[in-house]
Amino acid sequence: MTLYPRFSSGLPVLVALLFALGTLAGCGPNPPEPSDDTLSALAVFPADVQSVSMVDLQRLKEDAGISFFGERGIQLTLLDSDFVFDPLSQEQRADLNAFIEASGFNPDTDLQSVYVAASPMGETVEMEAPLLVLNAQFERERLAASLADATDLVTPVDTDGDIPVFAFANEGRSANEARANDRRIALLNDRRIAIGSPADIDALLDRMQSGTGGFDASADDRELIGYASANNAAWSVLLRMPEQMGDIGEMIDGDASTWQERMARVATVTQQAGMGVSLTSEDVQARITLVAGENASDVRSVLRGLASGAQAYDDLSEQQRTFLQDLEINDTGRFVHVDMQTTQRALAELAMSVQ
Repeated sequence: MTLYPRFSSGLPVLVALLFALGTLAGCGPNPPEPSDDTLSALAVFPADVQSVSMVDLQRLKEDAGISFFGERGIQLTLLDSDFVFDPLSQEQRADLNAFIEASGFNPDTDLQSVYVAASPMGETVEMEAPLLVLNAQFERERLAASLADATDLVTPVDTDGDIPVFAFANEGRSANEARANDRRIALLNDRRIAIGSPADIDALLDRMQSGTGGFDASADDRELIGYASANNAAWSVLLRMPEQMGDIGEMIDGDASTWQERMARVATVTQQAGMGVSLTSEDVQARITLVAGENASDVRSVLRGLASGAQAYDDLSEQQRTFLQDLEINDTGRFVHVDMQTTQRALAELAMSVQ
């Protein structure tokens, strides 16, 4: 397959595309083995899971000063400045503090990470609310008792079984009247909470009782997850590409001579994708990984050609040209990596120049 690009028009869109590629993702030439904690969390999800993402909340707070559940609300540390926003009213904040005291569970310190999974997409890209798995530290019996009393927040569904299950309450009806489609929260053990639709939670509990049917990462999956999760505060993998990706190349007629057509061809040979990001209050390090099999070297050449050709575009700002020059695009076996390392300030200047 020959994929080398020839440029025509639309280079501003190309710059935006490469900017998105670079900012989405982590680093390292060899994939480390995913942690036991990651693999055990993934095993909670169904076998046909299509995509999984993870955010390490404690890592973000410690390394980058980003907190979602602090006493002052949401706090971001960006470019040497603190930005604070509290979405809760004073009454809601008081209720939350009372719940924290009663349950012994403080999301700001006890919620470690959040995994998000989505199952296969069909002919449309519309998706239901995803299944969440929360890794945390808490006393399940104490938390269950506090949730049972929090009737403005949840409705007990099953508190007599081994795994307490609650439904999120909706305003405007009795808290004791859980509807069939209300999202559920299940306290799986003292380390893990699942949140999802009734069907998702029921299927999850069935899998736990039978000991079968969960996601079991293959050797190929583990390599991709290893690249994406390696020392990163946030990562995401597409284990199965959406069905629509296979149709992109067929939408384009001719010999694929423009960069848009080359990118469409790349989309058709991409089998999986992963991304990860690590950041501090000053620096950003990111990687996106494409699984292209025997086409990896061709995909690498296309992306390098796109980045090189875009640098000749007259309307590029200095920040945009520097960003493109600093991108590292390499292939390792069946993988293609796009790496970026920069500072928050340089990234902010780049974003403003794109606008």
